[in-house]
Amino acid sequence: MKKISLLIFLLSIFIIFTSACKGREEPLTTNSDTVEQSVSVETVRKIDLDLTVLSSTIIYGEVYQITTKPDEYVGKTIKMSGIYTKSYYDLTGLYYHYLVIEDAAACCAQGIEFVIADGIDAPDEYLIEMNQIELIGVFGSYDELGETWYCLFVDEIVILQ
Repeated sequence: MKKISLLIFLLSIFIIFTSACKGREEPLTTNSDTVEQSVSVETVRKIDLDLTVLSSTIIYGEVYQITTKPDEYVGKTIKMSGIYTKSYYDLTGLYYHYLVIEDAAACCAQGIEFVIADGIDAPDEYLIEMNQIELIGVFGSYDELGETWYCLFVDEIVILQ
């Protein structure tokens, strides 16, 4: 008797969830005011590679590809999240900003340098090391001290933590 009751209960839950999901498949019919309010920055802006929607294993693999084959990513708009850190380099007298992305086991990490675009407040005003942040920018390169360096030229920063 308990098995039959449990089976009926599970079947009814399944029917409820199935019918709720079917309602979402229908196209939305709204007026233009509603559509304008629901448009986000990401729907307006084309993001070529969104690492924030991938599993941690896939993210780490993709970041590894970015660091080993950077020319394939130059010019692409990338969205990524990770832990913020910075480093001071004596030869240039500058601080360099990095987004650290860990693998699924959190035993390995890879850093991507990012450069903050003009017009965004100085990072010291709002970025704190070890905070979780999200970045959107265009991957590119710059020359310094006779070498080419690759980084994400960021024009949007969101502090997650």
